[in-house]
Amino acid sequence: MHTLAPGTTYVLVSMIFASGNPVLSAMPLAVVSLTASLVLLALLIAAAYYISRLKRKLRNLEQEIIQQATSQQEQLTRLSKQVRTPLTAVVGFSEQLRHTPLLNDQHELLKVVDDAAVELMKIFDHVYATGEAPPVQPPVPQTMIITQREIDKMNSDFMKGKYVLVADDQEMNLLLMDKILTRWQCRFDKATDGAAAYELFMANHYDMILLDLQMPRMTGIDVTKRIRADKDPLKARVPVLALTSDITMPETEEFRLAGFDDYLLKPFREKDIYHTIVRHLTTENTPVKRSV
Repeated sequence: MHTLAPGTTYVLVSMIFASGNPVLSAMPLAVVSLTASLVLLALLIAAAYYISRLKRKLRNLEQEIIQQATSQQEQLTRLSKQVRTPLTAVVGFSEQLRHTPLLNDQHELLKVVDDAAVELMKIFDHVYATGEAPPVQPPVPQTMIITQREIDKMNSDFMKGKYVLVADDQEMNLLLMDKILTRWQCRFDKATDGAAAYELFMANHYDMILLDLQMPRMTGIDVTKRIRADKDPLKARVPVLALTSDITMPETEEFRLAGFDDYLLKPFREKDIYHTIVRHLTTENTPVKRSV
């Protein structure tokens, strides 16, 4: 029970007697003091009740704000994946066309397509990061993303004969990787879902595995966990790269614990794939080949 400080009771009693009410004035001091204590206690209870209601409303408001922010972030994440997937094809196949015989004006047209894709991705990244449209700016001329020197380097013999597994549920992405790996003279297998990718892993010995994260039947994360848990330590150490259009996934604890060596965010450049693969295809982590 709340106890009142003597000074508080004295002030209340004095105020009651000073009011001039004859009924109150006729009451014994002890009764008036008790009445004042009860009044003050009632006021304290009422104040505590309203403070509790206010806190509850503030908590509810905070939850609503958090839910709205979470919903907006989830929508942006879904939109990011929907935008990045077709942009991967636009950027990737524009690059592949440069490896075919083209007229001068066709090179120029391809550069326009490439610059537009880059600018679109910059705009979307700005919206994703800030929730606002970027300020209007004049277009900045872009230099060619892949120089002839880089193309010559990627056409070297380093990747020749390497055995690669690629898994993605988007046919356009598999077709793009087919073109790239064929020109690099790699051996490769393709899978359109996670379960098929894992079956291929169990039946073969790869130098490199590229996995999309969101696939039917088994996600790229689940496939990677199974690879790392394989009883053959050499196969379990094969470099695994994630291919993802989800900009938030690489930051999650689930992704970090799965065992990926690296990741590529869609849309990616051919040179990005090449340099990432080369970085991880070192002598110490390349699986030993066996005859099957």
